[in-house]
Amino acid sequence: MAVKISDVVVVGAGPGGCAAAVQCARLGLAVKLLDKTGRAGGLIKEARLIENCPALADPVTGEEFADRLCTSLERLSISVMRESVESVERSESGFSLHTSHGRHDCRTVILATGTEPVDFTLSGDTGIVLRSFLDLPGHLSGMSIAVIGGGEAALDYALHAADLGANVSLLIRGNSPRATGTLLEAVLVRDEIRLMYDTDPMSLVREGSRTFLQIRSNGISTRLSVDAVLAAVGRRAVLPELPELCEDLSSAIITASPAPGIFICGDALLGSLGQAGTAIGQGLQAAMGCMRYLCDGAGGDP
Repeated sequence: MAVKISDVVVVGAGPGGCAAAVQCARLGLAVKLLDKTGRAGGLIKEARLIENCPALADPVTGEEFADRLCTSLERLSISVMRESVESVERSESGFSLHTSHGRHDCRTVILATGTEPVDFTLSGDTGIVLRSFLDLPGHLSGMSIAVIGGGEAALDYALHAADLGANVSLLIRGNSPRATGTLLEAVLVRDEIRLMYDTDPMSLVREGSRTFLQIRSNGISTRLSVDAVLAAVGRRAVLPELPELCEDLSSAIITASPAPGIFICGDALLGSLGQAGTAIGQGLQAAMGCMRYLCDGAGGDP
């Protein structure tokens, strides 16, 4: 039985992957969209508010933005297939993607696979050190949350947790946060958020029913009572193993990868948490790149 070959397989259904799939469909390409969760959104669902996309009349939550991505896909009858990609290999037709559910053959690939947290551990952790806001309970009222980091993700986590009723300690290792502008201004006026500069987390200690985070702040050792610790201390791109993708892509500004026929967009290209608008633009660019690649004859007739 002949294997049906797609023009494009998009891996990852965050903003970049969804934009790529939509544009591919608009261009008349046969496209499949894979994501390990089976749902559109990716890490955008963590976001407290999306407020820098000019087309939005008002800010929307990350969950609302993800719902709008789903609506865009449904309009073009694009479904998100719940599959994890295990490997990508070159084949006679272009590429073979081996997934948790089988195999997909295609002429081009768009990787919108996002990022994963860098390794971070604290001695004494009993499972309260988290790396995603989505891992927190839905109701945070009265909880004490320590957020580690000084970038945009950390400040967004702190604001989001405070909105849900938590008391937040924001631990910043330097003498100022990396994030600036309106996000920092919003943090500075929140009574529920305590900023702690020149602070390093050391370990966790359990005493009875309570957990304490041992810290060193301004050279002084002390501790905080915590219900959860949310670490926002860096991320790295998630890309399949393929020799042509081994080089550092962090300085790339175009979505065409070193591997002909493979395009990369969104956080997977940046290697860190980026902006939804940037990912969407790169997704459109990647889709156009696939079309040009196919029309040039490198991947056969689209």
